[in-house]
Amino acid sequence: MKIFIPLAALFAVASAGTIDPSLKIKLMRQKVLDINVVLDPIDEIYNKAARSIMNTEVRITSMIAEAQTKTAIAQAPLIAALLAKGVPQQNIRPFWISNEFFVEKADIEVVEALLAVEGNFHVREPIEVHLVEPVTVETNSTIKQNVQWGVQTVDAPTAWQTTR
Repeated sequence: MKIFIPLAALFAVASAGTIDPSLKIKLMRQKVLDINVVLDPIDEIYNKAARSIMNTEVRITSMIAEAQTKTAIAQAPLIAALLAKGVPQQNIRPFWISNEFFVEKADIEVVEALLAVEGNFHVREPIEVHLVEPVTVETNSTIKQNVQWGVQTVDAPTAWQTTR
């Protein structure tokens, strides 16, 4: 019986969400920040043998629908906790491809409400990516492209007409 209690505590901790420590400190200082809640990826939908008999369009449509459904189910308890805490629906933006969602203007109480929900997820700051400006490359249009070796020898245009 003595071993059972620490084991139960270990499993209880393992099924709870986590928060990035730097985010927690910032929330305590700044009071309100944007956050991302990242759940485990939904990857088992891509490995089903039954999909091999479908045509490509049906397979892709089926995989998208299944991914959207599975991520919605996985995210539902967390989003419900946010809504119960008073976070407006328009401040919650789910992303089904990566199985995460973005929350605008979250405070420490909102994050604590999320962490009270059972599940495997991580709360972190959004990652901001800056794209490099595209580089314009000028090409020299006066360079003539070499014809592949042998095309002239086998009279390729005539050969192509006879094989069509």
